[in-house]
Amino acid sequence: MQAPVENSWNRRLLELLEYRVVLGAVVTTIDGLVVAHAGVRVEDAEVLAAAVSRKHGQVAAPGGGIIRVVHGRDLSLIVLLEPDAPQDRLAAVLSAYLATLEDDLAA
Repeated sequence: MQAPVENSWNRRLLELLEYRVVLGAVVTTIDGLVVAHAGVRVEDAEVLAAAVSRKHGQVAAPGGGIIRVVHGRDLSLIVLLEPDAPQDRLAAVLSAYLATLEDDLAA
């Protein structure tokens, strides 16, 4: 039963990649277990989750990019961004997006 949820969330994360500045996205449990990913290989998603799951906000990424980490009640959203991403506007969008995923989980 878990696989269909994961596949559905992988597809939903692809929506984030429609934003020009979003390069990849990973959803994890609060303790860093990868639940879904888009734009990154599963191996890279696991390394990313392990490296930043305890962080919050903006983290510098190798190569000049930005990693944005948003925590919710049960899940975290990790997003790889272009260096010129509009941080203020994007933070609100990502928080709302994560809230939607958590509502889906609760339903």
